[in-house]
Amino acid sequence: MARAARNYQAGGRPSLGRTLRLALLILGVPLLAYLAAAAILAEPALRLLYDTKYLGFAAALPLISLQYALWFLYFPLQVGLKAMQTTRPIFRAHMLAILSMFTIGGWAIGRWGVYGVIGGQALNALITGAVLWAAWSRPRAGGA
Repeated sequence: MARAARNYQAGGRPSLGRTLRLALLILGVPLLAYLAAAAILAEPALRLLYDTKYLGFAAALPLISLQYALWFLYFPLQVGLKAMQTTRPIFRAHMLAILSMFTIGGWAIGRWGVYGVIGGQALNALITGAVLWAAWSRPRAGGA
């Protein structure tokens, strides 16, 4: 966060954008590859690590991987917006995500149990990411 803020102060939004793209590239490629492998190899990995004890949850691993991928894709934006002292979109994103958790998330948990929890977390990350990407795409003058 401190490096992002220093880059923004020194070079403005273009410098901050380069920092965030570099972070997404350096961290994102291995992380997203790992998550894809976890999703694709869920059953063999669970069998190898836990025998058959948790094999019934193999279908949850792709959803969990999706949730973590969505979370990762918005996290650098959150750092960038904080570096720019533009925090209103972060607040709005989290408020919308909380609202979805208390409505859609509650319904999903009642309907699908643990899979509803995981789906609700993925929805939370998707909503937060969409709001933050929209805020990043249309920057405003000054912080808010």
